[in-house]
Amino acid sequence: MLHLGLFTGIGVLQRMNQSNLWATTYQNLLSSHPNANDIRFWLDALQWGKAERLGPGKVKVFLSAPNFYYANFIDSTFKAEIETAISQIIGEACEVSIDVLKATAADEVAEAKLIVAAPSPLSPPRYSIEIPAPARMSSGKQTYSHHSPVLDQIDPNQTFDNYIVGPSNQFAYASAFSTAENPGVQFNPLFIYGQPAVGKTHLLHAIGNHIKKKNPHFRAYFVSAEHFVNEFIESLQHKKPGDFRAKYREGVDLLLIDDVQFIVGRRIHPHL
Repeated sequence: MLHLGLFTGIGVLQRMNQSNLWATTYQNLLSSHPNANDIRFWLDALQWGKAERLGPGKVKVFLSAPNFYYANFIDSTFKAEIETAISQIIGEACEVSIDVLKATAADEVAEAKLIVAAPSPLSPPRYSIEIPAPARMSSGKQTYSHHSPVLDQIDPNQTFDNYIVGPSNQFAYASAFSTAENPGVQFNPLFIYGQPAVGKTHLLHAIGNHIKKKNPHFRAYFVSAEHFVNEFIESLQHKKPGDFRAKYREGVDLLLIDDVQFIVGRRIHPHL
């Protein structure tokens, strides 16, 4: 077993295997993070590059991410934690640089299909969820309603923790998790598509559960597209379109619509 004390002191990089440094950093981050599963997903995507001395008491570590999306998200969310963890191990200041792995031609084509006309690496991928930005704004900052939430229909058993991530859904998972971490800011709206039974509905519920856990007063609502359309039709039949509009425009902070293909090709009332 590797012990923290083995790596402290001057000249540590000359006395240790750099892969051991990353392995120890990885374990320390998992043990210190409030939710190990959240950070494990992102750490597993990183590859160790090298460590170089910048000068007395300072080291630069190079890590690689699979694409620009991962690199940007890790840089903005976890880089400071990684730098702190490495600094604690080596006893010196650490600067982390996260680069993007050189992709093959096939990878570049696949990523180009995922991100269409993207003005920046963090533009929404063309993947299934409609999540409007919170409607209440004050002094340029986001504020959310503190009213009692509607019956949200979100399954508490479908979370990011028990979602099975594989090569085919890794990017969709990452996008959903990023949206849940930054609701109304990251990927707004988010649209996810895929074949039946690949976990799209699970991701919807996971987003809702994650946001509700972080923001207990956040009003989230899960609805199937078919039910959404039926509600709309009934509001017209009973001459109560205002109630429908109030529910979805004013009564919900987070709207999760499942099987949105049901709406495709239907005409929407212009006053809604």
